[in-house]
Amino acid sequence: VIKIMASGGEEELLTEVSNYVGVLTLNRPNKGNSLTVPMVSLLLQRLKEFEASPDVRVIVLTGQGPKFFCTGMDLGGRLNLTKEEQKQGKQSDASPVALFEAVRNCTKPIISRINGSAMGGGWGLIFTTDIRIAHKDAVFSFAEVKRGLVPALISAYIVPETGPLVAKQLMLTGQRITATQALGLGLLTSVADSTEDLDRQVRKHVDELLSSASGAMQMVKEAVNHITLHGSHSNNLEFVQSLFARMVASDEAVYGMSQFISKQTPDWNTHYRTTTQHNTQ
Repeated sequence: VIKIMASGGEEELLTEVSNYVGVLTLNRPNKGNSLTVPMVSLLLQRLKEFEASPDVRVIVLTGQGPKFFCTGMDLGGRLNLTKEEQKQGKQSDASPVALFEAVRNCTKPIISRINGSAMGGGWGLIFTTDIRIAHKDAVFSFAEVKRGLVPALISAYIVPETGPLVAKQLMLTGQRITATQALGLGLLTSVADSTEDLDRQVRKHVDELLSSASGAMQMVKEAVNHITLHGSHSNNLEFVQSLFARMVASDEAVYGMSQFISKQTPDWNTHYRTTTQHNTQ
């Protein structure tokens, strides 16, 4: 087991698995829960483990403390690119892009439990998750331009969602917007009035996801991600037709439709346990 420790001796990334939910908590509250290269590497490892584990069907990503969800990469730490990599435009295995891609393409649904404010790459990380629930006191901004920097990497994930006008407004000005404003722009799923309400809303969405078929949810993510990035209607149509063929031939579809016909609610957790036991015999 790998543990990355903060200067105070605490683990920088907390991991918990319970009742088919894997929780990843960024644990650098005194540093804005900013990401270090070792943290990114460990996050990538934990995501891979969660994807492979039958004990995890839903993932929750959050930050420690009431103030910050994540403020992006720790600019005071070692940068993830060497000068040679910068010249060649290459990314290291533990780069922010590697993390964004891993979260976006994760085969399991990921909920952002946004406990506090998010800046720069921290906000970009939120954009790669599937469901986003924020505390009402959270604020968001792309402040890079104020420091002579550009939110270049995260723009690949943000602009397709916001559209060019909103993206330029937020990125050119670096303005801070509230959770309510972000909700109004369609960037969040919902806003919670308190920490208790935040946990309640996260639990509600977790329960909804656990009542859905894991394989079907994976295909939903594949379809949405593909259609978002591919402008050709014929290409998208070919992809979803292939996806449909995979879906109707799956064990999940057979089980789900049999339950529907018999007017029963599918118990997916029991179904997966039974299927796993059958396959190992």
